Amino acid sequence: MNEDEIKKIIDNSYLKILKRKADIDGLNYFTDLMNKGELNQEKLENILINSDEFVGYKQKKNLPVKKLQSENLTQVPKIIAIYRIRNEERWIKKSLESISEICQEIIILDDCSTDKTVEICKKFPSVVEIYERKDELPLNEVRDKKIIWEMAMKRNPDFILKLDGDEVLAPNSKDIIFNEIMNLYPNDLNFSLQLMYIYDKPNQWRTDAWFDNIYHIRLIRINEYTKDLKFEESGYPGNAHSLHLPPTKYVPVRSDVKILHYSLYDKKIRKRKFNYFHGVDPGGSDFNGYKDLISGDVDESVLELKILPEGKFWKEIK
Repeated sequence: MNEDEIKKIIDNSYLKILKRKADIDGLNYFTDLMNKGELNQEKLENILINSDEFVGYKQKKNLPVKKLQSENLTQVPKIIAIYRIRNEERWIKKSLESISEICQEIIILDDCSTDKTVEICKKFPSVVEIYERKDELPLNEVRDKKIIWEMAMKRNPDFILKLDGDEVLAPNSKDIIFNEIMNLYPNDLNFSLQLMYIYDKPNQWRTDAWFDNIYHIRLIRINEYTKDLKFEESGYPGNAHSLHLPPTKYVPVRSDVKILHYSLYDKKIRKRKFNYFHGVDPGGSDFNGYKDLISGDVDESVLELKILPEGKFWKEIK
């Protein structure tokens, strides 16, 4: 079987059991296992049937989101957010605001920013550590993610949440996330969050091509099963496209928390991102030459855009 056939089997198994296609992290993980001969379709479907997402999605539909009461604050798990950032002054303030009511502590690796990113970060009391790199190093995403992971682990977290500097949690994420980790899935280990690529307007997101079904594992529970996890090399130059959190063998629960992602927000940013990836990974053969990043600017007819309802986006972001 070639890789395309393997991915089709994985997607079909997800659709059969979980009623959705595989998220990117799950697709890559199970493709690797099948390529190695360590997994077949029967074993994969057994894993999915026993996953917390399959067992819990009916319960999730039937239970209302519980408001976190003040008397329960002492029971709140300790969530540490980790960031690896560079020149994110446009977005970082709102990003930190969106997680500060969820995360007790925030750890940042700043990779030689030349704007006001670090200055903004230092104004937040929950930002407890900033690793400020002053001298340029060759790109190595895995190296940097290991640094902030280890910094977070020293502070004894119950969970680690990973965000980028141009990402903001959607409004009202606090009650959703605590309801999931404390009530609906108290034993689950990792959670995948949907990325919504905000496009040209603060309430508009792109949904054509692969943009409407992007889920990344961004939240992980720390316990005896996950405390010794290791990041893996991505195989791309500079370890680009490496996983945000160390890989696990556990199927993630698909969270209802949304990440509003602004890396394609306007034409200037899109062109800059396209040029960046072509510099890091010339050709980008595994990613269609990164053409999707600017395809809407080349031909508007390919665009499919949806409008977010009131209360689901941040009006103040321009």
